[in-house]
Amino acid sequence: IKVKNCIISNFTDAIRISVTNNSLFKNNSLYNNTRYGVYLESSRNSTLLNNSVYNDFYGIWLSSSSNNTITNNSVYNNTWDGIALSLSSNNTVSNNLVYGNIEHGVGISISSNNNIISNNIIYNNTNSGISSSGSGGAISSNAVYNNSEYGIALVSSSNNTISNNSVYNNTNFGIYLIASSKNNTISNNSIYNSTLYGIALRLSSNNNTILNNFVSNAGSGIYSSISNNNVILNNSVSNNGYGISSSSSNNSVIKNNFAYSNNQYGIRLTSSSNNTLSNNSAYSNTVAGIYLASSNNNTLSNNSAY
Repeated sequence: IKVKNCIISNFTDAIRISVTNNSLFKNNSLYNNTRYGVYLESSRNSTLLNNSVYNDFYGIWLSSSSNNTITNNSVYNNTWDGIALSLSSNNTVSNNLVYGNIEHGVGISISSNNNIISNNIIYNNTNSGISSSGSGGAISSNAVYNNSEYGIALVSSSNNTISNNSVYNNTNFGIYLIASSKNNTISNNSIYNSTLYGIALRLSSNNNTILNNFVSNAGSGIYSSISNNNVILNNSVSNNGYGISSSSSNNSVIKNNFAYSNNQYGIRLTSSSNNTLSNNSAYSNTVAGIYLASSNNNTLSNNSAY
């Protein structure tokens, strides 16, 4: 199936396709439809290219569909998600402009695995820029900003990589892992101007690696709560309330980080045990470089705090 150069508006669904492969949807304007701009169900190897999808209830929705490419589309001002993947794996979402949607810019539901979300510009969405409950995905090289809740959120989501993104001016969290989001790698991201946390791990988000990120101007730059066995390595954390903060989080490694010019502490552990802090530089913080409270059996070595 090929649908090209069409204007489709004021229907229930602009484009709705089931059990069809190798389709092309290109250069269409799809707007003011009461349900879907584009809905693909049980479809494979299709391409959505250069479409404008706006003022629909759902923008682009894939259900039980795999190996599709969504690229160079403008998806905006929809009542729910801009782009949604439901029970859909191995898709690529790249180079799209996604903004002003009432829920998520890009939403990935449970059992949607191994999707690639790259090089998109995602902003001014009411909930999050990107939210994923799938696993094994790659979220890379996106600009995610001015979203009302989170920049990028993983919810019960494991084995993902989040890398080389610019995440800024999101209201609460820059990058947020919650509810047993495990074995993820967050690396080489620039995260700034988050009201609460730049990077947050909460509620049994264990065995994650936080590596080579720049985090500034948040309540806490990197924050861990009730999350264990994480590695926080080679990050630069500055001009936050707290630089790196751990609460009720155990058996983690905090190593080779620069935590400086934060308004409270460079590195703070509360009610956290059996952690290793080594080779960190914590300097020019207002209250203290490294601070431990109600925390036992931690190992500190070769840190500089001044």
